[in-house]
Parts: sequence; structure tokens; C-alpha cells
Amino acid sequence: MVTRDASSSAALARYAWLSLAAAFATLALKILAWVLTSSVGLLSDALESLVNVGAAVMLLAMLRIAGRPADDEHAYGRDKAEYFASGFEGMLVVISAVVPTAIAERWFLPDSERERRIDRRLAALRAEEYV
Repeated sequence: MVTRDASSSAALARYAWLSLAAAFATLALKILAWVLTSSVGLLSDALESLVNVGAAVMLLAMLRIAGRPADDEHAYGRDKAEYFASGFEGMLVVISAVVPTAIAERWFLPDSERERRIDRRLAALRAEEYV
């Protein structure tokens, strides 16, 4: 078990707040650049910055939980709560990769091709039921 004193927990919280401020500043600058240029690439980059904001918010929440002292239910403390922040960020990255792919498929594929792909996916799911 890793134990932290109050000063190291406070330092971690300060860095987490700094991370959140940097994420918001970066997001604001990217949105401003998009507004000024109308670049879809900058818009995409700004939307990706939402992952950083979400990760920073989750980190703050998990640091707050991990900083609580041990009690009867958590005899060794709550240090493992910090791992949820990294798992959450990983989930956000996966979602930010899957959603644009689905959107692009809907925009660029003709309806008939999209329906064939859906039919193949449904057939694969049905086949899994029998395995």
C-alpha cells in the first residue's frame, strides 16, 4: 500500500487543477481557431480536446476519493480509485475513435451498402447464438 501525506495529496490536486485549466485553455484556443478559419480539421481537433477535459475532471474526482482516509470498509484506503481515471480516459479515446467512424460510414456509404453491412453484422450476431 502506498501512503501519502497531506502535502503530497495537495500537490497532486494542484497539478490536477492545472491540468484541467490547461485542457480548457487548449479547447478554447482550438475553438477560436476553428471559428476564425472554418477548418474542419481544427473543429475535429477541438472536439478531441474534450477527451482531455473529461480525463482531467475524472482525475480530480478520483484524487478526491483516493485522498480520503482509510475506514472500516476500506481498511487499506482508496488509492486504487485513481486507476478508474486512466480507464475512463481509455474509454473516451475508444469512443472518440468509434463514433466518427460510424458517422463517416453513414455519410459516405450509399444506403444499399450500409444495409448490406448491417445485414452481415446481424447475421454474424445470429451465428454467434448457435456457437
